[in-house]
Amino acid sequence: MQHIFVYGSLLFPELVRKLTGKRFNSVPATVKGFRRLAVKGCDYPAIVPCNDCAVQGLLLLDVDKESVHVLTLYEGEEYSKKEVDVFAGELKYKAIAFVWESDLCYLEDSDWDQNAFRQQSLQNYVVNIAPNIERDSGNSDV
Repeated sequence: MQHIFVYGSLLFPELVRKLTGKRFNSVPATVKGFRRLAVKGCDYPAIVPCNDCAVQGLLLLDVDKESVHVLTLYEGEEYSKKEVDVFAGELKYKAIAFVWESDLCYLEDSDWDQNAFRQQSLQNYVVNIAPNIERDSGNSDV
């Protein structure tokens, strides 16, 4: 089991449940040394290293190996799993976060808008995008 720090579309438990078929306990959390930015022309964000920055998100607790695999497929090749220190209140956790690995030129110089995603994109992700990821995760060649 692993903890996963989420900061974008996976902040929405209905999407995580649609992707994994599971509900995970979560707590509000912060990861230091990163900045969240909107991806140009997209409705999702990325995090990138930034010395004096911090990102607010959620820490998904005790995520099973199969669910980590599905969430990794969902995040795609633009991201890599990195171990990070996450702070939830006074507690410090080791967790994985999906960190942007593609070229920085694809990122805006502004934060992602969580409310706009909720209003404009979340339903599409739950109804159309998540079911396709689920089918892909069942492929033994993945």
